[in-house]
Amino acid sequence: KIIIGFIKGAGVSGKSSCAAVVVLYHPEESFIDYLQSILVSEFGIVVLVDNGGTCRDRAKLDSLENTLYVPLEENVGIASAFNIGCKKNNSK
Repeated sequence: KIIIGFIKGAGVSGKSSCAAVVVLYHPEESFIDYLQSILVSEFGIVVLVDNGGTCRDRAKLDSLENTLYVPLEENVGIASAFNIGCKKNNSK
């Protein structure tokens, strides 16, 4: 299950001025390829909030350009996960 939200004004030079906050919950491995091909190339920064810290391919997520991986130890709920992602993006 994956939920995506956007934050205005978080661009990296040459890319969109929006950031994407992606909340992951038991993500499928094929989603990482989607992240790399679509989201990472379109947005200035992609904040990946793993709502439960269950991603099996964390090394691949860590290696993506312009991403910030935020593993959570437990499922905190969708709203809290988005808020954490927004705060992490703003502190970057």
